[in-house]
Amino acid sequence: RARLGYPGGFALDGLDVTLGEDDAAVRLAAATVTGNIGDTLSGEFAGGTAAVDAVPLDLAALGGSWRYQDGALVVERGAFVLSERIDGEARFEPLIARDAVLTLENNAIRAEADLRNPASDAIVTNVAIRHDLAAARGRAVLNVPGVMFGDALAPEDLTYLAKGVVAEVEGTVRGEGLIEWDGEEVTSSGRFSTDGIDLAAAFGPLAGLAGEIVFTDLLALTTAPGQVVTIDTINPGVEVLGGRVVYALTDGQVISVEDARWPFMGGTLIMRPVVLDYGSSGEKAYVFEIVGLEADRFVAEMELSNLSATGTFDGAVPIVFDSSGNGRIEGGLLISRPPGGNVSYIGELTYEDMGAMANFAFQALRSLDYTQMAVALEGNLAGEIITRFTFDGVRQGVHDLRQLVADLALFAVHVQRA
Repeated sequence: RARLGYPGGFALDGLDVTLGEDDAAVRLAAATVTGNIGDTLSGEFAGGTAAVDAVPLDLAALGGSWRYQDGALVVERGAFVLSERIDGEARFEPLIARDAVLTLENNAIRAEADLRNPASDAIVTNVAIRHDLAAARGRAVLNVPGVMFGDALAPEDLTYLAKGVVAEVEGTVRGEGLIEWDGEEVTSSGRFSTDGIDLAAAFGPLAGLAGEIVFTDLLALTTAPGQVVTIDTINPGVEVLGGRVVYALTDGQVISVEDARWPFMGGTLIMRPVVLDYGSSGEKAYVFEIVGLEADRFVAEMELSNLSATGTFDGAVPIVFDSSGNGRIEGGLLISRPPGGNVSYIGELTYEDMGAMANFAFQALRSLDYTQMAVALEGNLAGEIITRFTFDGVRQGVHDLRQLVADLALFAVHVQRA
């Protein structure tokens, strides 16, 4: 419906415009368009929508001012809501824009806008769009100057894929993305980086996550293999420092860990390759290999002040996290390397008298040499971890022979009295 007054202006209701060929067209609509006729044509519009067939993104709630001059249509003070066009639940939360600018001239569209998170009003990205109507070809360049995550903005405010995977995220991400289309297919890519992010994950708190991620399909949140991040600290129950993880991401939900390792108590902690689907519910299982753990470092870092130990250990520790993020060790086993080592109890005896045999056995633990020791681990990471020790080739430690002689003499006295 159109209304025209001269002199004066005009109004259009229910405007619907298609520019270009089907399947590669630009589709524009507006609830109302008003204008004034003078040296230039100008006016305002509201209640609009816009879409490029080849690009899976839609604009809604379009409004702003327009003018037509010297063969160019210019839109200014543009406001809109950007959302993903997809079957099923959208992976990206809607973004808003204001003060967007668009020009249609010589059969080409140029547009620029800052896209913001609606709740925090934080700028997520600046987008610059170029589209050739005749060739049905175009591109959108996404510039992310620095998205700061914290109390005001969380990753799950941008995509539901982050919900239940990470929380309490603090840090800044920057980078650039590119979406291109030619009327037949859409391709996208991106490169983003951070100097350091802290977060809470299902396997425990993590600090100092740094690195770069390269997307081969930005819209699908899919990367090439071989992405690398470094981690200052991670604590799945025992804090480890200075990690390096090599991984790939598919569809924003499936993480393929190709290699992950940390220096650990004189040796190395290695996560075996694993594929983790965070889009599915249920338990997540990891297996950590321990290579070259030094017993004295373990005792010191676990603050076991009443024990002294030597020896080098290798083994595996399977860890299972339930859907609530509670972790438990299942069937962990560490075995010492030849030639073994020594275990000494250097604490005070807490009972005055445990009986002759018990006293003798306890005193023997003051220093035990072993040729092999196996350590079995079970239990809840947030609660009690049950540790079982099995010794082979046990003998009294040479540095405690005097105490052993005294214990034997005391034992003999008890036997005579009995």
